[in-house]
Amino acid sequence: MNARTALAKWLGTLDPERLTALMEERDLPLAAEYRRITTLLELAEHLLTDESVGQGLMAGTAGELELLASIAAVALSGTAP
Repeated sequence: MNARTALAKWLGTLDPERLTALMEERDLPLAAEYRRITTLLELAEHLLTDESVGQGLMAGTAGELELLASIAAVALSGTAP
């Protein structure tokens, strides 16, 4: 399963309030240049763009960013399960 499909699957588990909050955090639809996003796959594709990931990282706390850096380091080391 690729990242877009996995993210779309996870997005499908969110309740409407959490999905709305996520879209507001990522400044949609403005951040998508008002492009119509009609499916969870399209939303996942947008959320995986550099701009959207960057916006998400800017909203993170120092602790959250440290956790993400640690996870990335483990994943890149090849020792992740």
